Amino acid sequence: MGEFAPPRTLGFFAQSATGHRMIALSGDDPAGSVVLRHELGHHLLFLAIPRQPRWFAEGVACYLETTRYDRSRGQWVVGELDQRRLEFSARNPVSHWDAVLKMGPQYMSGNPGRAWAFETHSWLLFHYLANTHPAETEAFLGRLQARMDPVAAFAQSYPGMSEQRIGEGVHAYLNGGKYLQRFFSVAEPEVKIAVRHLSSAETHALRARLLASKMMPGWLRPARKEVALALAADPGEPEALAVDFEITERPLADHIERARTAVRLHPYDARAALLLAERLPSGGERHLAIERALELSQEDPDALRLGAFDSLAGGRFPEGLDRARRAQRLAATDPRALDVLAAALAANGRCAEASQVEQRALEVLPDGTPETTVRQLQERAREMAGGSLCVRPVVEEAGGPETTKHPR
Repeated sequence: MGEFAPPRTLGFFAQSATGHRMIALSGDDPAGSVVLRHELGHHLLFLAIPRQPRWFAEGVACYLETTRYDRSRGQWVVGELDQRRLEFSARNPVSHWDAVLKMGPQYMSGNPGRAWAFETHSWLLFHYLANTHPAETEAFLGRLQARMDPVAAFAQSYPGMSEQRIGEGVHAYLNGGKYLQRFFSVAEPEVKIAVRHLSSAETHALRARLLASKMMPGWLRPARKEVALALAADPGEPEALAVDFEITERPLADHIERARTAVRLHPYDARAALLLAERLPSGGERHLAIERALELSQEDPDALRLGAFDSLAGGRFPEGLDRARRAQRLAATDPRALDVLAAALAANGRCAEASQVEQRALEVLPDGTPETTVRQLQERAREMAGGSLCVRPVVEEAGGPETTKHPR
């Protein structure tokens, strides 16, 4: 893990060329299952609530670390105490809770102990609020799910919850509070684990992908080295090419030729077809590459997203909307999937829905999104709201059939 992330990092998320999220865990850590629960908690919570304050995201993920299945009861146990975090909180009381509530991504940089302290303080705050103010916490969750601004959602859900009141309440909670457990009668899932050996090219490509997560300073040079080793073993390795396209500036024509090599060497790998489709200009070859990707992976959200745009460009509006809806169902919080769904709704005359979906795409943009991308989505959302990007249903005459004007 030390090659890919700062010291004492036990796990992190990365994203593959197909958009699937991967969890990297330290093989030397005996608490690997705890880290897995923490990271899965982040992933599942984000699917339900894309816009979260940092303290809430970390507090809930830490809260879920102690989740376990009690086979004697046939129930899941949630909310058990983490003794380490409890003792740390008692030894290191928070003097400024506003700093915890307002913390941004900067807690991830610098001293690893600082990040763990912030996570622990967030865990304690969520534990306190969930157990002593359950109705207010339920209301807070509902407002976050409704995409309300987190600061406003907190103020409306916990009226009068000042920094002083939080401090006093947490202090009392630590010194004799009731630490509730919650029990859920949900069947234990059947887990199937698939294990396969990776080729040398795949191994180097995967290492390049983890380095390209940018968890470590100086990541670029070793990432490029891993890409070079992968492509030396397999010039068409799709994951290695995807990383290379992201981290090395090359002419578009070079990207296209390399992607064609991937398709030639990996004709049954949807990732190769997608690499090519994403870079080709509009035309017959791009259409065929998209259809090939969909044939090889019918439930791939990126293939469906590109397929939706291809359908819209070809004037096949109902097909485009169907593909866009499927892409968004599979990647519910991906801003690109939401963007194509908004475009498909607009092309099918669903103006109000299109504007709302485009606004949601803006809300789930990840930290660090280029400002140009943000402005493009903002402009599209405004144009959809104003109707200039939207095809409006038009009634020909009273009592006559409804027809829809489509852009030519």
